[in-house]
Amino acid sequence: MRKVETNLSTVDGHTIKYVGARIQSYDLDSLRCEVRFKLFDDNFCGFHTEVWNVPPQFLENWGIDDIVIFEAIADYKGFTLKQ
Repeated sequence: MRKVETNLSTVDGHTIKYVGARIQSYDLDSLRCEVRFKLFDDNFCGFHTEVWNVPPQFLENWGIDDIVIFEAIADYKGFTLKQ
């Protein structure tokens, strides 16, 4: 599971420091992408895990840079990624 650092914010009553994600399935024909993501605190302790279908508008810009998927998760859960 690849992890990306986030700007400190609160999600579900916990302080998030990292988000990790793994693609569960991807269908080229239907532009369906199922991702499992996990939110971590600053000690890498996970406090939220979810399987989520990435909306098609994010998949349109997904190429070799997976940051698009992490940005979609951040938008969905209400936090920002550290630049």
